[in-house]
Amino acid sequence: MRAPAKYSLVDDYSNGVHPKLLEGLVYDNQYQPSAYEELDSSADARGPIRHRLQCSDQVGVWFVPSGTSANTISIASCLRPHESVLAASSGHIVVRETGAVKATGHKIISIPPEAEKLTPASISRALEQNWHFPHMSRPRLVYFSNATELGTVYTRAELEALKGLCVRNDFVTLPRRCSVVDSHDFSKKDLTWPDFLELTDLFWIVGTKNGALLGEAIIIKGPRLARDFDFHVKQHGCLLAKS
Repeated sequence: MRAPAKYSLVDDYSNGVHPKLLEGLVYDNQYQPSAYEELDSSADARGPIRHRLQCSDQVGVWFVPSGTSANTISIASCLRPHESVLAASSGHIVVRETGAVKATGHKIISIPPEAEKLTPASISRALEQNWHFPHMSRPRLVYFSNATELGTVYTRAELEALKGLCVRNDFVTLPRRCSVVDSHDFSKKDLTWPDFLELTDLFWIVGTKNGALLGEAIIIKGPRLARDFDFHVKQHGCLLAKS
């Protein structure tokens, strides 16, 4: 008899898929949808997400296969060719992902973080150094991770402060891997699912790090940013034939 498995926190990707998801895959495998036609399970997955967010069907939910694709598609879809991203110097899009965002033609303005977090003060300092238009790219999107690369978590007050700065500057706010999924303990933190929808313009929820076989869910609040998002997903090679 095999010995009980030991739990290891060394890596997010060392375990397989949740057994209930495997059961669902076996069940769906009985049916044959048309190519590129969404399976009922994909449509059904949007319902619980919207329920958690306490939002209507007007909030868009898209599924992509990886975190890199979620970052790249979300950022590229929001920016015009001359616009750039503000991110912590330790941010995932800065130090990982093989320059995927830069490969779309967008500059990343790196900001020294405070406890791995961005703050209105640190962003304001970066803006003071990136103002000589049209000779410099125009900052347009604030990108951050929650939890951060070192595991620190934003509070509601901190997100409210970031949102206030973004509204004043007409910036887009994009948090990566929301803490309500992979780091959140509601008994100790003051952020809820609806808070992320209220305080950001779009964000994405990790699946691969939380029991899914693959995939992340991108949430877009308003129709302006959601417009033509399907085209961006397809253009980046992430519209799966068996989706």
